[in-house]
Amino acid sequence: MRDVLTRDLVLYDPLTETTRKERRVLLGVSALGIALVKVPLVPTKFSALGLEFAPTNQAVLLTLYSLLVAYFLVGFLIYLGKVYKSAKFAAGLRALFEFLVPVGIAGYAVISVLLYKS
Repeated sequence: MRDVLTRDLVLYDPLTETTRKERRVLLGVSALGIALVKVPLVPTKFSALGLEFAPTNQAVLLTLYSLLVAYFLVGFLIYLGKVYKSAKFAAGLRALFEFLVPVGIAGYAVISVLLYKS
């Protein structure tokens, strides 16, 4: 009986479809933010539009991007609270992977982008 209960907890999916979409967007935006900083992919100009960015404008662009990541992080945390309150939260390794990893990656992305020096 204990094996059946353990197997059900491991296979149980605590995320709703909306939470899963929020998580996917959060991970994508965070990964792009980390790539912007680590690779450095900060744009200096858009030749198609004829725009050039001074270093000050690049800093503003990165600050706006970090706010975008923070926005998706807050949205995911709100959905996380809803899932936790509705008792659909299964403790263990799966919950760690589903919830804490995206929050950690997003936090790292926000801090990396805010502290980036060109």
